[in-house]
Amino acid sequence: MRVCRFAILLWCLLGLLPGTFRPPSLPAAERGPTGARSAPAPGPRDRRGEPSGSRLARGATGEIVLPSAAPSREFDLVDLESVIPGLLTDVRYATPDNFTGKVVYPSARVFLRRPAAERLAAVAAFLARHHGLRVKVFDGYRPLSVQKRFWEILPDDRYVANPATGSKHNRGAAVDLTLVGPDGVDLAMGTAFDDFSERAGHGFRDLPARVLANRRLLRSVMAGFGFEPLASEWWHYDLKGWKQFPVEDVPLP
Repeated sequence: MRVCRFAILLWCLLGLLPGTFRPPSLPAAERGPTGARSAPAPGPRDRRGEPSGSRLARGATGEIVLPSAAPSREFDLVDLESVIPGLLTDVRYATPDNFTGKVVYPSARVFLRRPAAERLAAVAAFLARHHGLRVKVFDGYRPLSVQKRFWEILPDDRYVANPATGSKHNRGAAVDLTLVGPDGVDLAMGTAFDDFSERAGHGFRDLPARVLANRRLLRSVMAGFGFEPLASEWWHYDLKGWKQFPVEDVPLP
């Protein structure tokens, strides 16, 4: 009993004497610039690894997806940069440099339905391996609310689908793209993206041979991997079977 009391008294004295007892210091990783404990770790993450409350998630194989009302994983809207390494993009709708003159997308991320994304990844790999070329994507999935804005500005179904029926872009089954050479320069296609003129159509033949060859290459490779061209726009391709995908109005992140 005396031993216990002596031990307690000694412990108290050590706590009072300066320099004789210090609490263990925090690891450097837990200290802020003044030595205080740093901010707590990031908040909880959802089951796919994204921050809780985020509109983005991760698919079963790790790609980034935009959750939608789609009934199955096959219908996921997949971020193209998560499945096509080094993908080039030029998302004009995320800038004022488009036919509306306004920013209509909150970011330059491009999404497609999983089957379309996987086939486009195969297109990119084929072009790189056999032609030394890369794809540059202008647009993919487009929310229906944006389609309505486009229709108000250009109600011409040769170039903008009527939102009453929805665009293939609204289904996540259409992609706008071009080809880029080894020097990083876009291949000549005869017109710029979103050039709403006859020159942009596949049937327009009064173009330099080089331009016609470039369009033919893009068209043949895309067709070989299951995409169909839009007659009026050399840059626009639809995945075969697009009708299976519902029109969506999921906001872009």
